[in-house]
Amino acid sequence: MEQFTLKTKVSFGDNALERLSQLPYRKVLIVTDAFIAKGDMIHLITKPLEQGGIAYQIFDDVKPDPPIKNVSAGVAAFLQYQPEALIAVGGGSSIDSGKGIKQIVFHIGWFCIKGSDLKDFFIHLFFCSLHFDGSSYGPDGVV
Repeated sequence: MEQFTLKTKVSFGDNALERLSQLPYRKVLIVTDAFIAKGDMIHLITKPLEQGGIAYQIFDDVKPDPPIKNVSAGVAAFLQYQPEALIAVGGGSSIDSGKGIKQIVFHIGWFCIKGSDLKDFFIHLFFCSLHFDGSSYGPDGVV
């Protein structure tokens, strides 16, 4: 496995997904679309989480060019499940949805209520991202 650091640490290469079993969180929300959630690819994410004893819930209501209605549903899922972190799995729409959920939750004061720190809160996983508009690499999404 290789690593390079920008604003956040990026793990890549052979066995990079094994890093998921070592996350410092006990409960995460996976944000993805229904296609990925129903296929075998999701097990690449859930298996290491299970091996690390990390509980997870899957929010799979991501739509292309995510409308605010779907991001709001993701916020509701977050508030109900109360995870410590988000994992966005998929292409730009999943990543943008995850960023939107994070921003809304942050701005409604979740971290003040929970006493959490935003540092290292949001985790990106890139699978089959076929376009490279740059939104995947910055703090802002296209919602």
